[in-house]
Amino acid sequence: MFKEWYVRTKLTELSEKTGIRVASWETVKQLAELKQLIVPSALMFYTGQPAVRQFFAVDDQTLSTKQRVLQIAGSLARSSTVPVMKAIVRTAEESELALREIDCDAVGNTGIVGKLDRTWYVLGDTDSMVAESIELGVTIQTLAHQFELDGKFTVFLAQKIPKRLLGIFACEYELTSGVPDAIEQLRNLGIEMVLLTAAKTSIAKGLGSRLQLSLIHSELSPTDKERVLKSLVSQQPASAVLGTKWGGSRVPRLIIGKGEAREGVLAAVPDAAHLATLIQEARTLVSESQHSVLWRNL
Repeated sequence: MFKEWYVRTKLTELSEKTGIRVASWETVKQLAELKQLIVPSALMFYTGQPAVRQFFAVDDQTLSTKQRVLQIAGSLARSSTVPVMKAIVRTAEESELALREIDCDAVGNTGIVGKLDRTWYVLGDTDSMVAESIELGVTIQTLAHQFELDGKFTVFLAQKIPKRLLGIFACEYELTSGVPDAIEQLRNLGIEMVLLTAAKTSIAKGLGSRLQLSLIHSELSPTDKERVLKSLVSQQPASAVLGTKWGGSRVPRLIIGKGEAREGVLAAVPDAAHLATLIQEARTLVSESQHSVLWRNL
């Protein structure tokens, strides 16, 4: 009876200090022993949709030319559900440009091919330009690479016949408030953070530089992520996955946002900023309990 009261008291203390409900004493111990957090997607660090930070008309930077490039890009981008394409649409709409109906030949995750006023255009990433034999040139490739090293996603607009590059867009996701500080606090607690992402290596490195993350596995398919995750956990059993969901893996999870305590979930935290506080408080409770005569029975 006294043991049950002691456990309930400690769990209540943790909840009062952090505002986070932890289901059991076993969970408290798991949190205290945590050594590695695996982040299965770079989107866990972002908030909302990306935004266009910069865009250029390649041949002419006059306002009328830039507006024409943005209007064409926005018109093509309306056919896509990809977040960076939606960002281009929003930028065009905010500039009060009249978007046109496009006769689309192909729409994919990396690009769009469509016709406007009898002219065929391509809007997409580097792979889309290569597929359509659009020459980017050394200067443009250098600029795009610099965008990616800053953690930005690059989208190009080109004309198919004659083949020529018209514009370049740098799209960036905004970091969730408190994420850089939370990562620093977790690092100070000796917790290693590993990012698994489908993003290009250069973009992943750019994000890693912004957040001071050194362990990044990029250009991963969902199957690759599962394989890498299992390998990481085999090397460090005191691991957890940070995210709202994760398919297939039995690794314990820390959920960001609203969530219920259920099997396989250590805790649901409001945002990344609460993680370090939760783990530190769990360590404190376990340390205090180790001095209690009840410890060996908990």
